[in-house]
Amino acid sequence: MVKLLTNSLLSCSQNRQTERFGIGIGDEQAWVTNMASSSSSSAQEKHDVFLSFRGEDTRFGFTSNLFNALRGKSIQAYMDNQELESGHEISPQLMKAIQESKICIIVLSKKFASSTWCLNELVHILECKGNENVIPIFYEIDPSIVRKQSNSYAEAFVEHEQHYKDKMEKVEQWRRALENLANLCGYHSKNFRDEHELVNKIAKDILLKLPKYQLTNYGDLIEIEEPLKEIESLLSIGQMDVRIIGIWGMGGIGKTTLASLVFQRFSSPHFDAYCFLEDIPEADNTNHLRKRLFYELLGDENLPRMDTPVLGSRFIQDRLHWKKVFIVLDNLNGRSSKLNDLLEGYQLGIGSRIIVTSRDKQLLVTKNCQIYQLKGLYDRDALRLFRFHAFEPNSLATCYEALLESFAHYAKGNPLALKVLGSSLKYKSVEEWKSELDKLKTDLDPEIKKVLRISYDGLGDKSIQGIFLDIACFFMYQVPREEVESISNHATIGISVLIDKSLISEWYGMLRMHDLLRQMARAIVRDESRDCGNRSRLWNNKDSCHVLERNTGTSAIEGIILDQSQLRKDVKVTPTAFSKMPNLRLLKLHSDKRFPSGECNFRVSLPDEVDPFDWDDLKYFQWDTYPLKYLLYFNPENLVQLIMRESQLELLWNEDQPLELVKLKKIDLSYSEHLMQIPNLSRAINLQVLNLHGCYNLEDGLENLPISVRKLYLSRTAIKRLPESIWKLKYLERLHLSGCRNLRKFPEISGRMESLVEIKLYGTEIEELPNSIDNLTRLRTLHLGSLESFGGCNKIIKFLPNSLCKLLHLQDLNLGECSSIEELPPLPRGLRELDIGKCERLKSLPELPSSLRFLRAKECSSLEELPPLPRGLIELDIGKCERLKSLPELPSSLIRLRPEECSSLEELPPLPHALWKLNIGKCERLKSLPELPSSLIRLRPEECSSHEELPPLPHGLTQLNIGKCERLKSLPELPSSLRFLGAKECSSLEELPPLPRGLIELDIGKCERLKSLPELPSSLIRLRPEECSSLEELPPLPHGLTKLNIGKCERLKSLPELPSSLYDLCAEECSSLEELPPLPHALWKLNIGKCERMKSLPELPSSLYYLFAEECSSLEELPPLPHGLTKLNIGKCERLKSLPELPSSLYDLCAEECSSLEELPPLPHALGKLNIGKCERLKSLPELPSSLYDLCAEECSSLEELPPLPHALWKLNIGKCERLKSLPELPSSLYDLCAEECSSLEELPPLPHALEELNIGKCERLKSLPELPSSLYDLCAEECASLEELPPLPHALEELNIGKCERLKSLPELPSSLYDLCAVECSSLEELPPLPHALEILNIGKCERLKSLPELPSSLKVLKADDCTSLETISSWGYPTEQGQVDKDPVFSFVNCIKLDDSTLNNIIADHVNHQVSSAEDNTGFVYPGDEIPEWFSYQTGGQDSINIHLPPYWFKLGLRFAICFVYVVLNGYYDQLIEVEYEFNFKANTSNGGDDLLYKHGGELTRFFGRIIDSDHVSIVTQPHKRGGFFWPISDDELLEVFGPNWSSICRNITEASFHVFHKDQNGVIMNIKKLGIHPLNNGFEEPNVDGGSTSKRGFDECSSDQPNEYQHNHDTIFPRESSLWDNILAFLFQMNSCFGR
Repeated sequence: MVKLLTNSLLSCSQNRQTERFGIGIGDEQAWVTNMASSSSSSAQEKHDVFLSFRGEDTRFGFTSNLFNALRGKSIQAYMDNQELESGHEISPQLMKAIQESKICIIVLSKKFASSTWCLNELVHILECKGNENVIPIFYEIDPSIVRKQSNSYAEAFVEHEQHYKDKMEKVEQWRRALENLANLCGYHSKNFRDEHELVNKIAKDILLKLPKYQLTNYGDLIEIEEPLKEIESLLSIGQMDVRIIGIWGMGGIGKTTLASLVFQRFSSPHFDAYCFLEDIPEADNTNHLRKRLFYELLGDENLPRMDTPVLGSRFIQDRLHWKKVFIVLDNLNGRSSKLNDLLEGYQLGIGSRIIVTSRDKQLLVTKNCQIYQLKGLYDRDALRLFRFHAFEPNSLATCYEALLESFAHYAKGNPLALKVLGSSLKYKSVEEWKSELDKLKTDLDPEIKKVLRISYDGLGDKSIQGIFLDIACFFMYQVPREEVESISNHATIGISVLIDKSLISEWYGMLRMHDLLRQMARAIVRDESRDCGNRSRLWNNKDSCHVLERNTGTSAIEGIILDQSQLRKDVKVTPTAFSKMPNLRLLKLHSDKRFPSGECNFRVSLPDEVDPFDWDDLKYFQWDTYPLKYLLYFNPENLVQLIMRESQLELLWNEDQPLELVKLKKIDLSYSEHLMQIPNLSRAINLQVLNLHGCYNLEDGLENLPISVRKLYLSRTAIKRLPESIWKLKYLERLHLSGCRNLRKFPEISGRMESLVEIKLYGTEIEELPNSIDNLTRLRTLHLGSLESFGGCNKIIKFLPNSLCKLLHLQDLNLGECSSIEELPPLPRGLRELDIGKCERLKSLPELPSSLRFLRAKECSSLEELPPLPRGLIELDIGKCERLKSLPELPSSLIRLRPEECSSLEELPPLPHALWKLNIGKCERLKSLPELPSSLIRLRPEECSSHEELPPLPHGLTQLNIGKCERLKSLPELPSSLRFLGAKECSSLEELPPLPRGLIELDIGKCERLKSLPELPSSLIRLRPEECSSLEELPPLPHGLTKLNIGKCERLKSLPELPSSLYDLCAEECSSLEELPPLPHALWKLNIGKCERMKSLPELPSSLYYLFAEECSSLEELPPLPHGLTKLNIGKCERLKSLPELPSSLYDLCAEECSSLEELPPLPHALGKLNIGKCERLKSLPELPSSLYDLCAEECSSLEELPPLPHALWKLNIGKCERLKSLPELPSSLYDLCAEECSSLEELPPLPHALEELNIGKCERLKSLPELPSSLYDLCAEECASLEELPPLPHALEELNIGKCERLKSLPELPSSLYDLCAVECSSLEELPPLPHALEILNIGKCERLKSLPELPSSLKVLKADDCTSLETISSWGYPTEQGQVDKDPVFSFVNCIKLDDSTLNNIIADHVNHQVSSAEDNTGFVYPGDEIPEWFSYQTGGQDSINIHLPPYWFKLGLRFAICFVYVVLNGYYDQLIEVEYEFNFKANTSNGGDDLLYKHGGELTRFFGRIIDSDHVSIVTQPHKRGGFFWPISDDELLEVFGPNWSSICRNITEASFHVFHKDQNGVIMNIKKLGIHPLNNGFEEPNVDGGSTSKRGFDECSSDQPNEYQHNHDTIFPRESSLWDNILAFLFQMNSCFGR
């Protein structure tokens, strides 16, 4: 029901989730018609009236007279001329006639009930039409006789009951139909003087009713019925008042169409006069319009001459006053008073109606209209409309599917655009469609542009036009209103005008613009100048880069947008580029699509010296990944928004320079990792948003914030405390501190905070909240729990203050994963949502407030019982509460109950009557269910392994999922409302009950004992009995079935007749299936893969798009393929020797491993992808089509040559084509060429300029390479044994693999972009050129002649130089800087480099090891020749492989990272033998009774590598175990439980000593001797927790070390004394090591 308000905006889709963009064709009056293939539910109505009657009673009398009277008024009436009623059932012809009629008239005579034909006809009429379009005529019989079935009707039913003893339900159906009919409004013959009067009255009334059903005469207008009904509701025909209805919307949206339909439906029968003034020109004179209007209404050309502009004619008024008129004023635009002027001075007759269509809402508001906003079509309806205009009815759109969707999406539901584009593309080829689509990306269709531009030109005001262009050019999608107001002048009033003019729309503060309007606006800007530097707005990356790099900007430019995530190269800004654009209002260099992933390869860079930014009018400044450490100066007087995400800023600006920041409202510096502090912002008196999220090094600077701040985002910063001044921000609304790992204390709240509504403290180290939290008087949301992205569970906070209950406005309290909380304080009485999920120690809950609506206590593993539940609770989620044995009484308001995986729950209490959804999955002890409420619509007891039966199911149930209920042998009666039944993997289920008539989907996959299925209901659409291994046959399939999956039904030997509606059939791996029945004409997808016995296929339907027959090993031939087939997969059909003619529509053909296939037929012109890999007998290929873009002929061992390659080819794989000696000319479009292991290939042709990847590995005869294209970024020439040199390498190259190129003696200059170089086993290589600064991986293993390495770049993450037996020196090695492209742990290996000189080992490598290890955040590994632990490993053993340590208190709650170093030698083994090194902890716990100490062990794998006999000693250093997890930081409760048992907490408190042991796991005869062991802490200090819960103390390593005698630091066989606080620290560091290794 639509609520109507005067001057209110009524959207035809306001209650739908998906926004529509319109209905019908637009102001040009083009009808929107449906495709001929529309659904059967809207059958074409051919007849106006269907006459139902008892032939013997009235055929030659009353009914004939009525039929003739209807025909006399040109009403198309249907009257059955068959005089004798044959049998009892009505004929299909009559059933069809009823369906195709608008109105059904039933003539009830005295003997009507005696005819079963008439009664069946009546039942069918009521089923088809309901009560709305059915009119009874009681001819010479009283309605009460019909209603009560008395007199002659009673006698008739006595005979029926005797004749239909076995079908009494049919008799009852007839009785109900007559009773229903008698209650409808109709005509009684006794109320009329004679039959002639009755007949004329009926004919006249029918004539008045028919316009209401006129819609279907326009070809089923798409989605028009709903707006028609809403306009009809607004009109309220019959109400005695005068109404004006405005239809408002953008150009082309369908306003004229809708007004036309309403006019045709209602004008004639209801009004004395009516007129339709169409397509009124905007400049049309109001006086002229008035004269036209009066002439149409009064019918006298002289009367309008009496009208005057200022004073209306009394003579005309007297005539209009008594006329009930219907007026449509179409396309009324112009000045806002135009409608008011048009009707000024005249009053229309009572009951008159006026409809005005306009693009200008303000024009409608002035006359107090009720306004209806018309929007566009949904995607599916837009596609139907476009298809209708682009194709003939019933024609297939083969090969056009993707293009159809692209064009429909482009039009964004605008019917005019859909019609114009569709009509223009009719009868055009696919290539022409693609060309037109590319053209539309920049050029709007002229006809569409002409219509849309009318509104823009009508704005008049240049400033408002500028706002429109700002929105179109600077914002791609919806945008907050305040953001537009921040960049445009006088935007507030201008935005309202644009909304009124239908040029933009507003939805909850977000502004939107139709894509066609945006394209029109951008065309206006492009027309400003051919030179992009002279245009006012730049939004295209190409134009923006051109201006910045070539210094072509001018004062005309007001805004620049550049999307850095779409760059293909770095943009280097010229020094004076910005200074030439003094009128810049907006600069937006953003990376929204990848932010904050850190994967932007290319950025905008500034030179070392750049002119100042001479901007006085700049309002919006955004520069993501800003490259400088400080912000260049510009005048910020007008700046409203400053956004510099992921910048390199260290300081925003110098505080010595006072800045005027009066207009600044938003600062966003999120993810600026180097930012240490923020400047004094107290002068930014209007600042509302400050976002510092992810500024990992930001510690302070929050003391001087202006009180205007409303939103403060400090998540993932390094702040250690919140200043007290934070509570002076009296307007603060949101405070986010999630992930602040250094924040341990929440400050006392000094005063009342009446604006703060949200605090988020996910993943902090805060131990408690202050009692003064009750000063947050308006707080609505408080989140303390965990969020995975903010560091996992919160183990620190243990309790909440009692003052929490004083937060009367608190509605949402989230404590999820606060695993140390053991009890909750009293809860606030206004609380609506409580989340305590994964609060593992919480055993009970306090009294729950009556306001609570949502309680989420999932995975509260210690929770043993629930308190009484509040009466208003809506949702209860207690999943995985393992100790919960019972539930309290459930409130009557409960809608959703989720106790899934409550493994101790043995029974449920009575369920409330309002319950909708019940999920009891995996409740293993739950043997039965209570009575299910009638309100239940979804029931999910899947994996309830104790369930042997279900209770009676409620009548309203729509979804039932009993999957994996292994003991369930049968089901109760299924309710008629059930729409979905999921019984997958019910392994004991032997049969199904009768299925309800309305069932839509049945999933019984893997029901192994199910041998047969019951009768399937006609409503069934999807049937999935896949892997029902006992199923031997299927019942008859329903006519409406669309999807059938019988995959892996191994015993199924045949299929029943397939319904005509089926479009998707999967019979994959039906190993007993030998043949298919005839396939339905609607089928478009067929999968018979791995049907091993299938020797042939039936005729394939013309509708088939996809055919999958891979691994049909018995298939010897294919039938003729349908013309619409687009994808064919016949891979591994070993007996298939040839293919039939391929259809022209085919675009994907896979014939991989068809080992008997000797030739291919001619390939279709539309083919885009061809895979003939491993077709061993294929000697040649036919001509390749021009559309082919992907060709795989890998391992075609008989193929000797390739035909000419098409120009569109992107990808070519001819790997292992051993006989291929040469390649044809390569197309310019090729970007990926794989010719790996083409052992006969002697040379390559010239390579195309677009090539990006080239793989010629193992091409043994290839001696040289042609010139490499500049676009190449990946070159693999591994094992090219004849290759002696490389050509110059392209600048874009990123990966180069020349491993095992034995003749290669030198390398050319390496490009700066290279990050991965593999030159392993280049045995002739004597030196390397200078290495690029971006290099991250270098593998030079077994380069036996290599004596020295050049300077190693700081970016290097992986260096493998094993077995470089001649290597003596490394020039230098830069320290690592920032994260690169490679997501690998740092590894540096010099195994068997025994000639490395002392300087290289002791200085270059040792220094790098020290720096890399001490700053390691990843798992870092080093191996190099040597026999000494580095001296900075202060804690060492000599001749031992273990270290004994004393543990600090609460060691199990903390953690400590350290590096491990050991000296080893391998005495026995073979090459590339996997060697594993293990670690082990031995913990000693003191017993309280003075008995023997208890020992606990825990171990795992420390590192692994491939080695062999190594005669000399080597040093190995790792910073974290090889595998994640184990007993390292963070230590999970599960790990502690596994080692120490259920009392782990008390046991760990008593553990005082541990030893750390490293050893080799003896395997495959490898003998490895670990000679020495050392450990080194990796952080600066360790905090010991205060048992009393107070503050913690912190001691540095130097401080701790000074307490110990020097001998302890280098003693080689030491058990450290218990009093050593140093070793307390060491072990704490030890348990943090897991955070950086094992990735």
